[in-house]
Amino acid sequence: MHTSVLFVGDEQKNLDALVQGYGPPAYMVYQALSCRQALDILRANPVDILVTDLQMPCMNSMELIHEAKKIHPIMQVILMRNAQDVSALTQALPHYDAFEIIKPIHPGEFRVFIERCSEIQKTRLNLHQTGRLLEVETTNRKQAEDIANRALATRIAISALLETSLEPLSLAKQIDVIMEIILTIPWFSGKRKGAFFLLDEETGNLRMVGQKNLSEPLLELCAQVPLGHCLCGKAAAQREIIFKNRIDDDHVNRYDGIQEHGHYCVPIIGKDRLLGVLSLYVPVDHQRNNDEDALLGTVSNTLTLVLEHRHTEIELRRAEEKLRFMAYHDPLTGLHNRQYFNVTFNKVFNALQNPSRRQNERPFQGAFLAIFDIDHFKKVNDTYGHLIGDEVLVLFARIITECFRDKDASFRFGGEEFVVLLNDISAEIAEKVLNRFRLAIEAYSFPQVGRVTVSIGGVQIEAGELSETLLEKADKALYFSKSNGRNQVNMYHALIASGDLKNVDHGTEEVDLW
Repeated sequence: MHTSVLFVGDEQKNLDALVQGYGPPAYMVYQALSCRQALDILRANPVDILVTDLQMPCMNSMELIHEAKKIHPIMQVILMRNAQDVSALTQALPHYDAFEIIKPIHPGEFRVFIERCSEIQKTRLNLHQTGRLLEVETTNRKQAEDIANRALATRIAISALLETSLEPLSLAKQIDVIMEIILTIPWFSGKRKGAFFLLDEETGNLRMVGQKNLSEPLLELCAQVPLGHCLCGKAAAQREIIFKNRIDDDHVNRYDGIQEHGHYCVPIIGKDRLLGVLSLYVPVDHQRNNDEDALLGTVSNTLTLVLEHRHTEIELRRAEEKLRFMAYHDPLTGLHNRQYFNVTFNKVFNALQNPSRRQNERPFQGAFLAIFDIDHFKKVNDTYGHLIGDEVLVLFARIITECFRDKDASFRFGGEEFVVLLNDISAEIAEKVLNRFRLAIEAYSFPQVGRVTVSIGGVQIEAGELSETLLEKADKALYFSKSNGRNQVNMYHALIASGDLKNVDHGTEEVDLW
């Protein structure tokens, strides 16, 4: 079927240029050098497209279009005008369902307009020939508006779902927000009821983690749903959307007096792994359709992204925590390592610089640094092997944790060398605590090894003193303990006072930990 086009202009050379490339079999072309001639052609012939210049003698183009539309109401109109020709006439174009093109006219651009109008006209003629043009146009417009509104609401909802994955929300809050967003989608806003289940990997059941407007009996019945049980469990087991337009025998979880309703149960699957199920209520006798299925598929995929993003964030957080733990902890014993010692020591150092506390609180008493060394540990390794030696170190560290307070800090510096910072404690109590630990080690029976002992050297931390100097002083007290029979506690300042040790010349000697 050809398309008939009427070209109207006041100069033949311009018309000849316009009609170039248009002709049988695709096009039937008519030409008119005046509006009256154009109307005569329109009355005598079926015309699909009218192409006219804005500036025409005798009759203006708006009058021509007005009269032409009376003759062929569904005819397409293209108006050619100069860029400066913006007037009340051209502003009336939408009323006539017309297109406009600005001169000078590019042939390629003009062809796009002609072909577009041709396609529109063919569609309209087909509808008109069935006698249903006005009815279908009205229905289609309403349907199109309805589809557009639903599509817009859906796009907004999907965007909002994706945005929730970026917000720092708890799981419960995030699920609550997700349910609110989904229930704003027009298809599911009628009942405004639903539930969100996640797969509990420990039990293998679906666990309800969020819901909207469910009754108390259902909250109890559906708190845990085995796979394959009731509608949600079947959707999870079969990994496909299950739809019911009313309560039937498959709806196992029900109670006397439950209100009639329909259901969409949508599995949420990521990387071939079941993550959960979304249950949405619909009115009884609701009719399932392909648009809803497509939408639910999009919602399911979006929820998969949200849950996987959350899972990834949790895994990253765990990895960061693990790396942080590894950076500051000894991998064998779990105690803090040498790296973390400086962080903790700085806190104690600051407390000593500012010993006064808030009103009605006692002042900071002081702090001590002690170095522990397991006596004859090399013999343990040589006799029983390093695996047993490691077991001794782990048990030794566990006794350290049990014997000292939470506000004290314990470290493994390497080998059999351990350091403890005693925080906010007097000199008398510090020595008693260290001796109590020594006796605890002496009394403990280590598997396969039996009894071991520990030698300890301690020093009081004084304001302004560097950690390296304090470690050196504690090490000298430790060396004294080991050199004088082992299995004992010696405090550096007491040894200085008794003359058993000479005071350390700060900064002149290297730290030599046992």
